[in-house]
Amino acid sequence: MAAFLGALPGTVPPGFELDSTRNPKYEWGFWPYPVEGGMHYQGRRWGGSEVYEASKTFQSYGVKWSPFDQRNREELLKAVPQSHKDFLSGLLWVHEHKVWFPPSTASATATGQAEERRVIAVHAGLAAGKTEPQLEALRSRAVEARVLQPEFGRFEAFSGRGAVTRLPADLERNWALGASPGASARGGDSSRCTAAAAVDEPPVRSVLISGHHGYKHISDNGERVIIDTGGGTLAGDLEAVVVPSYTVVCHTTDDDRHRPWTSRNPQRKAKDLLLLEIPSGDMAM
Repeated sequence: MAAFLGALPGTVPPGFELDSTRNPKYEWGFWPYPVEGGMHYQGRRWGGSEVYEASKTFQSYGVKWSPFDQRNREELLKAVPQSHKDFLSGLLWVHEHKVWFPPSTASATATGQAEERRVIAVHAGLAAGKTEPQLEALRSRAVEARVLQPEFGRFEAFSGRGAVTRLPADLERNWALGASPGASARGGDSSRCTAAAAVDEPPVRSVLISGHHGYKHISDNGERVIIDTGGGTLAGDLEAVVVPSYTVVCHTTDDDRHRPWTSRNPQRKAKDLLLLEIPSGDMAM
């Protein structure tokens, strides 16, 4: 949506052609009309195909989605408030946060004191290979960065699938000889909404958290978290993971998990919301 509206949340270097992000082999399935300054291919895909269900966004602004009408973009531009465009253009591509974890009994270097870890939150994940160049490009929101786009115009960190579900090797914990992670996810049934999926004393130096994939997964040592049981549908559970406790907070209980989450539902009961007291120092993602 942001790219379609010309509110791309990124840095476009001088002389860079946004229309160059479309692979010439793609001849349909995108919004084809000329735009002053060009448009990133992700924006053309959003506004010109049914994949991203743009019709619902158009409708929310009182505009009918007509991908074969060149005037359709101008209609949406007029309907979207400037404050919404400013919000979109200011979005970060990655969020990094320092969190203090309990000391790891599995690490040979454990000091018995809380350990500072880095939580990395990115929409889909990070690709295999060196992590820091990817993070540098994400921090600077570099539209032209090839390290983020094996296929130019498609950002793996935002729309990748199997290539970004694992933790990159250079983020993995370096274990001393004889050390064992010794931690496992409890309640880790990814098909159900559980009150807690805790990992005892998570032995990680970085925790990579993402959504996007339509399921829930917490690796045995807590270093890779995918939290997206909802998958953008009303039938799914809206969830968040709290670190460092690895508590999963969801909006329904197990016996009533498919009821739409809305205060306008007269059948909704108090137990539909699972409210947990988040410990001091924890952070919900």
